[in-house]
Amino acid sequence: MTPQPRNPWGLKWGAASFWAAAALLLTLVLGLTAFNLWRLRTVALDNGLVTAAQFANAFEEHLSQTLSLVDVNLVNLAELDKPDSAMAALMRHARYIRSISFTDAQGVVVHSSEARNLGLRVEDSALLPQGPEPLSILRIGPLTGGRDLFNAQAIKAGQAAPAQTFILVQRQLPGADGHMKKVLAVINPDYFLNYYDRQMGPDDSTIELLRPDGGLLLSTAPSFEPNSQHNLRVTQQLQVSESGQLPDDSYAGTPWLTAYRASRSFPATVVVHLDRDKLLSVWRSEAWMSLILVGTLMAIALIGSGVYVARSRQWASERENWIKDLNNQKYALDQHAIVSVSDLQGHITYANDRFCHISGYTQQELLGQSHRLINAGVHPEEFFETLWSTIAQSRVWHNEMCCRKKNGEVFWVNATIVPFLDVDGRVQQYISISTDITDRKQAERSLQIAKETAEQATGAKSQFLANMSHEIRTPMNAILGLLQLLQRTEMDGVQKAYVTQTENSARALLGLLNDILDFSKVEAGQMQLDLQAFGLQDWVRELSVILTHNLGPKPVQLKVEVDPNLPDTLLGDDMRLRQILINLGSNAIKFTAQGQVIIRVAQIQRQQNDVTLRFSVTDTGIGIAPEHLSRIFEGFSQAEASTTRRFGGTGLGLSICKQLVKMMGGELCVNSTLGQGSEFSFTIPLTAVPSAPVNTKAPPTGAVKTQRLQGMRLLVVEDNLINQMVAQKLLSQEGAEVTLADNGELGMRAAITAEPGFDAVLMDVQMPVMDGYEAAKAIGLHMGHKQPPIIAMTANAMASDRQACLDAGMKDHIGKPFMLDQLVALLHRHTENKAQANAAPVND
Repeated sequence: MTPQPRNPWGLKWGAASFWAAAALLLTLVLGLTAFNLWRLRTVALDNGLVTAAQFANAFEEHLSQTLSLVDVNLVNLAELDKPDSAMAALMRHARYIRSISFTDAQGVVVHSSEARNLGLRVEDSALLPQGPEPLSILRIGPLTGGRDLFNAQAIKAGQAAPAQTFILVQRQLPGADGHMKKVLAVINPDYFLNYYDRQMGPDDSTIELLRPDGGLLLSTAPSFEPNSQHNLRVTQQLQVSESGQLPDDSYAGTPWLTAYRASRSFPATVVVHLDRDKLLSVWRSEAWMSLILVGTLMAIALIGSGVYVARSRQWASERENWIKDLNNQKYALDQHAIVSVSDLQGHITYANDRFCHISGYTQQELLGQSHRLINAGVHPEEFFETLWSTIAQSRVWHNEMCCRKKNGEVFWVNATIVPFLDVDGRVQQYISISTDITDRKQAERSLQIAKETAEQATGAKSQFLANMSHEIRTPMNAILGLLQLLQRTEMDGVQKAYVTQTENSARALLGLLNDILDFSKVEAGQMQLDLQAFGLQDWVRELSVILTHNLGPKPVQLKVEVDPNLPDTLLGDDMRLRQILINLGSNAIKFTAQGQVIIRVAQIQRQQNDVTLRFSVTDTGIGIAPEHLSRIFEGFSQAEASTTRRFGGTGLGLSICKQLVKMMGGELCVNSTLGQGSEFSFTIPLTAVPSAPVNTKAPPTGAVKTQRLQGMRLLVVEDNLINQMVAQKLLSQEGAEVTLADNGELGMRAAITAEPGFDAVLMDVQMPVMDGYEAAKAIGLHMGHKQPPIIAMTANAMASDRQACLDAGMKDHIGKPFMLDQLVALLHRHTENKAQANAAPVND
């Protein structure tokens, strides 16, 4: 039953009562605000008086301590027969004293630290306190113009204090001859004024020193009249108490908070004035802020009350509309969501139509039943234990659940179970709201199956490529090694040409294999850049030499144009960059029958060390038709089938180049005209780095070759007999003493028992009995730090294979087929160039 809207005002007189209460509340708030502001003002004034009194006490203590030091020093000097050295020492340390002088009975200066004071007559009538002779107390004179006695000028009444002043103090003491000695000290008043300014600041306070007669001795005010009597109230209060406070003091129309304190030891009083208006400025700001805040809040409250009054008239009708909307929403929810209500024992007390439609049960079949009725048996017991534990603690449970229909089919729901509490906070019932996600779960399952199938296919492909690489590289190593051995024998010109052509073909086959592996790495996202500093000029020179070798007898001219403004040394992956340019350049040479191929390197932009370079390869070859441009960067694709048959190639090069350029932060572009030629270009960012030191040592000259591995003892662990023979012959011809082992176990034993030990071990990986990984680990376990460096020499040439070798304890990795020069360089690196030291010349 829909509840009836209630009267928002209750009784007719409710509005008048509301406004009366609002007015009473407003009056109360304003009264409390005014009282609080007046209390805060009183507290601010009290705190100001306390602050003034504290400073007055502190300044009086500082004044008394300073005058005590003056008094003690004057007494000590008067007792000395020859006070010159003591007086000089005092003048060096006492910054508050300008000079010390001694006078005779007539008041004439007879001795002084200031030579210009000698012979001056000093009148002491102005010194206070006055009294019969002798007066054994420090007497203080008025503020006097000038720096010292020699240029002293009395300050007339009504005259402002000049820029340079001093205060004269005097001490009378009986001398050894029975006559009285008078010792004078000229005090620097700036010492006190600077101290006061550092403690309080001159903006909102004034500190004054008074003489016993109430005359002004010193003030921090910018301008003051010495000896004036404007502190009459303080003078009157001094008759009653030596310290006190005046909360309502004023001078020249300015209200002050005043505190004073008289020195108990010397005739002087310290007076501290605080500007009351500035002291209350913070209070005024806070008062205004409080009034504005209270006024704003009251205005908001009144406006809000008015809005409430206006809105309340609409609430009844809006409530009815809200109830209708709620019923409509409930209907819409029932059409989409699976809703059920359960009691504390889990028995169903309500199920909507959607629940019945999905499960296949009627409401009569569901009511009173446990939810176990639709349990599909997919989830373990822990799943339901967590569910009941969560909702029993009055917390919401949310998860995906598999259920079973009446006909035995399963369906999945995304379920949320909410505990409903009574007024005492105890769980009363549980409401479950679920949505059918069966289609989504089926799609996820299909996607998972497809993903697993793709991963299996990828793994199979990777394993196939690795196996193919190993099986091809093993005989290829033998072929290239035998060709290197054959090149070192006596041959005629035709034989040399055949050997060279055979080696070129073998290396072309090896390049095909490398392209396939690179393409596989790019596809799998395993290709990584190796950033190193490289010299640009040497890099260009090597590139030119390689491409010039590819020209052969073709009537094609190769040009390399390099921007002269380029940095000498760059940071980047020079090997991959060379691979890109060699591929693009080789393609240009291959598809250009005559004409020219131009390689350009230009600087596009440079900001400090950040350099943007543009690389381009332009040819006058056959060009590419527009309809083929869109697919030349696809793997295993060329411009047309006839091109593949005519020129050869896998069609992988451009695809690999495009991915490598993308990894470097650029994009490979092509511009081509059929029958006129093509231009491939890309722009990449690089970093300029300081040039490496140039090796100025001249290379050795002459026709004498050296055995680069002379005296080096090497163990070659290899199961393939031909590869054993190739490695032994090549290394022996370089002067090495080579020992062979057919498998990892024999290699391990040979390395452990050798006397003397081997300088290095060249280890294959895939071998019978014991593989190279286990052999390397065993050698390291038995020999420890005495083990020779182990270099993997294997047909497993992928990056993961290299890492596996390093993880097994090997020092480096060289793939088959290996280049002899590269292998020699590795051996030199890991044996600390021992072979170079023992290298012996060999005559050709």
